[in-house]
Amino acid sequence: MEKEQLYSQEQRRFEPLSGVETAEKISAIYELLGSKLGSRLVEPNVVLAIAGMKGLADIPWVELEREDFERLEQAEKKLADLGISVSFYSEKSKEAAEKGAVPVLMSLESMKGIERKTNTTKIPGVPLYDCKSGKEGLRQWGSNLVNSLETAQKDGKLPKEIEIEILFEGIMFGYPDQSIFDFEKCLREGYIQGDLSEADILSVAPEAKEYQGAVPEFDYFPEHKDNSEIVDYIKKARQILKEFYNTDWLKKIKEDKDFQAGRNKYKEALERGMEVKNEKLDIVVVKQIEDYSDLDLQEKVELLLVLGDFKKANEQDFESEEWYDGQPQASVDEEKIKTYEKLLEECGLVFEKKKETAKSRVARVEDNYEYVRNIERVRYILAKSREDIEKYKMAAQGESDKLLGEIYGFPQTSIEAFEKPGEIIEYGELPEDIRSSEAYSFLTFKLSRNNYREEFETAKKWADFVKKCSPKIYAEYIEYMKAVEGR
Repeated sequence: MEKEQLYSQEQRRFEPLSGVETAEKISAIYELLGSKLGSRLVEPNVVLAIAGMKGLADIPWVELEREDFERLEQAEKKLADLGISVSFYSEKSKEAAEKGAVPVLMSLESMKGIERKTNTTKIPGVPLYDCKSGKEGLRQWGSNLVNSLETAQKDGKLPKEIEIEILFEGIMFGYPDQSIFDFEKCLREGYIQGDLSEADILSVAPEAKEYQGAVPEFDYFPEHKDNSEIVDYIKKARQILKEFYNTDWLKKIKEDKDFQAGRNKYKEALERGMEVKNEKLDIVVVKQIEDYSDLDLQEKVELLLVLGDFKKANEQDFESEEWYDGQPQASVDEEKIKTYEKLLEECGLVFEKKKETAKSRVARVEDNYEYVRNIERVRYILAKSREDIEKYKMAAQGESDKLLGEIYGFPQTSIEAFEKPGEIIEYGELPEDIRSSEAYSFLTFKLSRNNYREEFETAKKWADFVKKCSPKIYAEYIEYMKAVEGR
């Protein structure tokens, strides 16, 4: 009987909190964070993390002011006592908040969620985490996870082709094992938007849609819809959310003016597009770009910069083999086109394409005859919005260097100097510290004599962004450019 009791207690330790228990915990965290940040705790993704269904929840579209930074610092220990760690990343320093709100990437880690996943997963190589080890133990566990998974892979416990980074992310988010493996495989071999089914969690309560931030739902292959862990996860998640959104605490807090003001701040940031856009892209998107063989390194860098909102639009060409008049016509590989368009869709980009045949005359001296050389070209204009595509077309058709420069994200002083003879500084005239820096390889625009150092900061930001998003593309691109530039 005593053994059964101990077993029962151990099992309950890895069970998530109920919706009511979660509301009690969120109420305590709300008091620590205040209404502005606390109002984000009711988002279903965060609710499930605090309940222990997830180890990590992203909180997008956050702006922090000086007092917010101070409040987070003061609350850190008490949050840890509640099994919660809130972290944020920003390119701007805390001191910048003295002058106004600073956009950040924010996430909430749930010690209970990580403990639950590490003690229930059957994925080889996942080290156990114990809530009792607290925040310090969580840091240690996080630093060990990737190495442990890689060791399991080297030992043959995980297939060689599996991307460890995707497993890492799925484990952190607490997703069912099968869904993690399904998503990873689909990312390598399939079409994410067509081959996978999405877990239905948010439809359980209208508030889950109303307060939706980052989506807590996960994907899996349709043939695994009856997988016991997937079925159990969806059932528990829906039950927690349904119960939470019906608690007295939620009903009371949603009528609070400060809570409403906090939610309105989020909506305003959402409408302005204030999510920290120029920081880091989704790991899945980056992996697809890294693996896409039909783009060269320069083209991959340009695509990342469009996704990071550094550039509003860009062009991409695919060309066929050449043929001469009188020879069979060549075409651009249709499979290449389909794969590229699929990549753009996965990246969340819109595009417009045009197919054309480019002709050029080539003299053949040996037979004193002029041949016409042909190439079929498929040209894409890609952007995040149709409006930006139209702006790009207007700029290209009107041959407006100024508008094109703005679309390409060039510094304003550089754009203005480009149209004035004598105001541009040649690359060879630039100081050695600029020409020898890695960011120099990202310099795709002319610098003005009067403002070249300030303008070079744009190239440095581009370089930093690409390095954060994909160290792989960054390193390969730097080596390639050094060879091209003879450095």
